[in-house]
Amino acid sequence: MECQKCKSQLACERDIFKTCHYLEDKIMTVTEALQLIVKNSSIASLNCCICYAEFALQLIFYGEKHTQGFKTQILYVLSNMTHWKQSKLSTTTAAEIKECRAVLKKASV
Repeated sequence: MECQKCKSQLACERDIFKTCHYLEDKIMTVTEALQLIVKNSSIASLNCCICYAEFALQLIFYGEKHTQGFKTQILYVLSNMTHWKQSKLSTTTAAEIKECRAVLKKASV
């Protein structure tokens, strides 16, 4: 993602977990994206994805968010959330789902 004011790219691995202080709209962090997935546990298309997201959250909790294992978990999450769309069962909007995917794709690089 790019900051609207300073036009800087948030490309550094460390910056993925923070937001640019110039942004007017807050960018979803990786932790928030994973928590959003776990929050939607009633969605059938996220069954396997939830387990991977919970484990990735544990890795963040233990300070291992810059390891290859964490990136692998993010790839598992991404591959298992391909069919996640806005649903009547959830209050999550399509824009939040799209932002969640974008944040996790950036974190997996």
